Amino acid sequence: RGVSGGERKRASIGVELITNPSMIFLDEPTTGLDSTTALKIMELLIALAKSGRNVISTIHQPNSEIFSKFDNLMLLVRGNIIYQGHANQAVNYFGTIGYPCPKLTNPADFFMKIMNESGLVIDDIQAGRRKAEITDKEAEEIEEKFQVRVDDMVKQYNEKKLYDANNNGILTEKLENPKQYETSWFKQFYLILKRAFLNEIRNPLDVKMKIIQQLVFAIIVMLLWNNIADDFTGIQDRNGVLFLLATTSAFGAIQGSLGTFSLERPVFLRERLSKSYRTSAYFWGRSSAELPFMLLYPVILISIVYWVVGLNDYSSDKYAILLALHMMAWFAGSGYGLLLSTAIAKLEVAVALVPVIIVPFFAFAGFFVN
Repeated sequence: RGVSGGERKRASIGVELITNPSMIFLDEPTTGLDSTTALKIMELLIALAKSGRNVISTIHQPNSEIFSKFDNLMLLVRGNIIYQGHANQAVNYFGTIGYPCPKLTNPADFFMKIMNESGLVIDDIQAGRRKAEITDKEAEEIEEKFQVRVDDMVKQYNEKKLYDANNNGILTEKLENPKQYETSWFKQFYLILKRAFLNEIRNPLDVKMKIIQQLVFAIIVMLLWNNIADDFTGIQDRNGVLFLLATTSAFGAIQGSLGTFSLERPVFLRERLSKSYRTSAYFWGRSSAELPFMLLYPVILISIVYWVVGLNDYSSDKYAILLALHMMAWFAGSGYGLLLSTAIAKLEVAVALVPVIIVPFFAFAGFFVN
């Protein structure tokens, strides 16, 4: 939030560099950026390549300045390689096989033209053919003509034996990295804890809404059960209060953890696959960041309800016991929500399963069935 497209691209690259990889794959890192920002991104990638890393990237119609910075180039058409080699030799290569690049033309634009069906239409226009002749061509005719061009370029590539020349010196043995993680478990835990805690602080609306939620529940309980009597009716009322408090803590914790992890799931999966951290470090770091807030919500609810309702006016020790029980209920609900969001990718399905599994627990908790 609050960053530009170029800053977002650079931050994404920086995140992947945390694990100090020897090879970096990028998918169109300059798409959607202006020419200046795109050039800065390419200069960053060049610096990474010069530092000893292999940088492999797909790119869509770069300008001539960016194209001139490429070391090696691979051109693909319908799954077929039509060129693989040094980028500065590509123009000369296509000139030798009958596809000369016009002077003062961006090589990337020229390659895109000969690699697309629309390039045939452009060739007809440049050849001075009449508009009627061009528009009268059927799609099947253009497709057939373009397929002939593709087959010719693939044949020329194979006959030039560029594939064998480019594979000379390439290692065929599988290499293993003996070091799985670049940092210790404790540093991973600390960094995840710091990031998660900052996310909680930067999202005050979520915390405020949960506090308001606890206050609203407390008001409802106070309106329904105020100064419970010490008789048989009071026993039933106290059972109802305890049941409602347990329900509130469980569902509140479950809904909170469901939404939190479901939003972070794509980030977690990407970072775990890149071996940025261990799963255990993420779990404990994320849980520790939520711990202060998970302690806060039961304290607000129980502190108001316990004394106003009059659950036990004879011993204040019971307040600490009830508070501890509801903290544990909140932890259990949060863990259950995390389990559901981990097992089920879609948030809607996970939310729908919450009452299906939780309601039987309430039915056999002892409030209804002894």
